[in-house]
Order: sequence, then structure tokens, then C-alpha cells
Amino acid sequence: MGYELGETLYENPLIDPTDVVGFKLEGDAAVTFPQGRMRMENRRDPGEGQAANFVYWCPKDLPADISVSWDFWPVREPGLCILFFSATGANGQDLFDSGLAERHGEYKQYHSSDINALHVSYFRRKYE
Repeated sequence: MGYELGETLYENPLIDPTDVVGFKLEGDAAVTFPQGRMRMENRRDPGEGQAANFVYWCPKDLPADISVSWDFWPVREPGLCILFFSATGANGQDLFDSGLAERHGEYKQYHSSDINALHVSYFRRKYE
């Protein structure tokens, strides 16, 4: 059995601020659109470790069994980019339910808190 691309369910050019209306930022980041592309940059000192992370949620709910693609250009290194998906409260609540613990971008808040989410790290550069 092979895999075939189906119809496009969601497409977003991410070229200006109107394309991210409804997106939710957790943590401290600057989201700008130089050169007609979305740029996300941490506003905190990387020396703060996990406290300097941020997450930017797309508000679109998508079904299971989808293919996702985008273009990615790292602006500088070191860096880390993770895609979180299929995220809900641990008891099926909406991801932004007010009864869930606050999140500010720290990794443990997304993998061992009161939400369930799948994730894949697709860019990781760390100098020691």
C-alpha cells in the first residue's frame, strides 16, 4: 500500500501579520515578516536555557493521517525547531482550556505536563 497526497486542507503563505491572526505564542519571541517570510526569533538570552524557548501554535485543527510541509531557513545557529502536533489537554480538553497549566515554551511543559502532544525535532544545532 502506497501513500498518495490528497486534497490540500490548509495552506498559509506566512508572508505578513494577517497570515498569523489567531496564532498563539507561548514564551517570549518576535514574529516578523522580512523579505515576505515569517521569521520567529527568541527575545530571551539563550543562556537562560529552557526558559528562553517559545512555541507558536497554528489555530487550525486538522484530521489524522495528514502530510505537512513547509520551507525552513535557519537565520543563525545554534538553534532548535520542533513541530508539535495532535495536541490536546490530557483529558481531551481544548489545548487552550483555562483549566490547563500555563505554558511558556519550556520543553517539559509540552511532554510531561497536562497536555498530550506528538512532536518531531527537525533542526537542532547546539555548540558546546
